Amino acid sequence: VGRDVYLGLGHGDLWPGNIFYSASDGQTDKPELSGLIDWDTSRTDTIAAIDACHLGLTFRMEQSGKELGTVVIDVLKNGWTSEEIGIFENAGYRDAFGKADDYTFNRAIVVLTWLHHVAIVLRKSDRPSANPIWTATNVDRVLPTIALSFSEVPN
Repeated sequence: VGRDVYLGLGHGDLWPGNIFYSASDGQTDKPELSGLIDWDTSRTDTIAAIDACHLGLTFRMEQSGKELGTVVIDVLKNGWTSEEIGIFENAGYRDAFGKADDYTFNRAIVVLTWLHHVAIVLRKSDRPSANPIWTATNVDRVLPTIALSFSEVPN
């Protein structure tokens, strides 16, 4: 469909809890990445934007105290904030996400990221049905929003 999608090594579960930081030259106000842990869901052929998208979703989740499904719904309905887009751009992920006004592509990356996350949770769980509240919040509520997000393109 005329879009470049970059594939490569992906962490698969990039969220703040899997990132280690250290003080830059002893300056605690300028942390630097010092390590990533929990590589059990990594892949060599993932879309470059998925890790960045997952990190963006989980940062928003951590800041808001909301479940990931609720955050996904908000991003699908309202898009990323200008501050989040600036962070993606500063981190060099602008090309991975496509153009800011490419509504369909940006929503597709969010949905693929969400699907990847749900698959990991279900794969790691012995009994996914044992937590119907998680499923209702993070799967059942998201599905109708996905259908709407691709049928209604903003003006």
